[in-house]
Amino acid sequence: MNVKVMTYNILYGFHDIESGDFEPERLTRAQRVVKRERPDLLVLVEACFAIPNHTGIRMDYKKLFGYPYGYFAPWGEKGWGNMVLSRYPISGKRIPLSNRTALRAIVHIKKLSLHIDVFHPHPDISERGKIRAIIPLLRTKPIPYVLTGDLNAISDEDHYDRRRLIAGFRRFAGRKAEKMVGNLWERKLIPFVKSSGLRDAFFDKRFRTFTMPSDLINHHKESAIRIDHCFVSPDIEVEKAYVVKNQDTEYASDHYPICVVIKMQKRHVS
Repeated sequence: MNVKVMTYNILYGFHDIESGDFEPERLTRAQRVVKRERPDLLVLVEACFAIPNHTGIRMDYKKLFGYPYGYFAPWGEKGWGNMVLSRYPISGKRIPLSNRTALRAIVHIKKLSLHIDVFHPHPDISERGKIRAIIPLLRTKPIPYVLTGDLNAISDEDHYDRRRLIAGFRRFAGRKAEKMVGNLWERKLIPFVKSSGLRDAFFDKRFRTFTMPSDLINHHKESAIRIDHCFVSPDIEVEKAYVVKNQDTEYASDHYPICVVIKMQKRHVS
C-alpha cells in the first residue's frame, strides 16, 4: 500500500518569531495546502506551542489539520518541537540529542508499521556538530525507516553558486551571511546520512528544487536552497517525491512543504 508523507516547517507554529503574535492567514493557507495534498502523515517542523507552556499559547494541531492521531516531541521553554500527525495510530518518543531533540514515531498502518524520525538541528552549528547530533538516531534506526525534517544542510549532489548564495543571505542575515553559507558549504551531513545506508527520496534529480525561501520572507531567490529532506531505508520504494509550490505555500511559511509517496511492503510487520 502507498503512504504519503508531507514534511512542513511551519515557521514558529504560525506565529511571528519576534513578537509571538499569531498569524491566522498563514495557518489558513497551510490548512488549504494540507487539504489539497491529503497526506497520510503530516510532519510539522517548528510545531511550537503544541503543549502547555509559560507563554499561555496552545496550538491543537490535530484539530487544526483534522488528524485523529499525533505525537509531539518538545524542546526549549516556549514549546519548540516537532510533531507527526497521522491518519493511523501512532506511538512515539522524544530522543535528546547533543543539539535539540528528535522525534521517533512508529506508525501502525493496519498490520504494517513504519518508523519515522524527525530531525531539526540548529542552523548555526557546524556540519560536524550536526553529525554528532544525528549519530544516536542513525545507530539505532529500525526498519522500515524514514528520516525527515529541516536538516539545515545542503546535499553534496546539489549545485549552487557560492557568491550568489552569500549575496542572497545578506538580505536577511547581514554580516552573518558568509559564515552561514560557509557552514552549509561543508556539505558533510548529507553524505554522512547516505553512508548509513539511507537514500535520498528525491533520487530523481528532475524533481529536486529549493525548499526555501518562499515569498513570505524573500521574493529574491539568490538564497534558494534545498534543506528540507527525506531519506528512506533500502526496503522502502519511493513512488513519487516533489516540493509543493503554489500561491498558498508562498505565504504560509518561509519553507515549502515536501511530499514523498512510499510503498509499504507486507513484510513490514511490527
